[in-house]
Amino acid sequence: MWGELALMCGVIAIGFPISIVLPLVVVSSLALWGRKRSWVDVGLDIPDDFVPLAVVGLVLGAGAQLFNIIALEPQLESLAGRAVELNYMPPVRGNAGMLINALLLTWALVVATEMVFRGYIIDRVAALVRDKGVAHGVGVVVSAALFAWAVGGGRLEGVVGAFIAGLGYGYLYIAGGRQLVLPIAFHAAFETVALVAIYLKTV
Repeated sequence: MWGELALMCGVIAIGFPISIVLPLVVVSSLALWGRKRSWVDVGLDIPDDFVPLAVVGLVLGAGAQLFNIIALEPQLESLAGRAVELNYMPPVRGNAGMLINALLLTWALVVATEMVFRGYIIDRVAALVRDKGVAHGVGVVVSAALFAWAVGGGRLEGVVGAFIAGLGYGYLYIAGGRQLVLPIAFHAAFETVALVAIYLKTV
């Protein structure tokens, strides 16, 4: 049972040239198939409360990124005495075509990322924890740690930021009834606002 998680750790350690999420989707899909389960079983579904969950996620995600850009980042810049680099996709600045391409790619990666790190990993870790009262909490922490390792970029601030974000996404997954709608909507809105801000040259 632990072999699946060990394999995922191996994939993260080795890396992948385009996105580490792509091979992780393959590994977790095969693992689910081997246990006669599907992505629907870990939250990739359209629940009855899909619309309110999606709206809440979009509003919270957009609000969080706006707060990040308007209030948090300037404060961090002031404390550190240097600019915080938010412009991680320079070609998007002022280029509508590149913005559309970046948004489509980002949304696809957001869905895949939430499938793996929230749906699959939290569910799998929870199944391995004996104390069911804390099982999903442990799953959220392990998921956040693996997420930070995979996307943190090897820099302390990146790893810490990704771990905190991972905890938040994990909480949204649990709060949404272990459905992926809420974390996907939040994550997509968060990244979308960042890309639009870069396009508008505001960061």
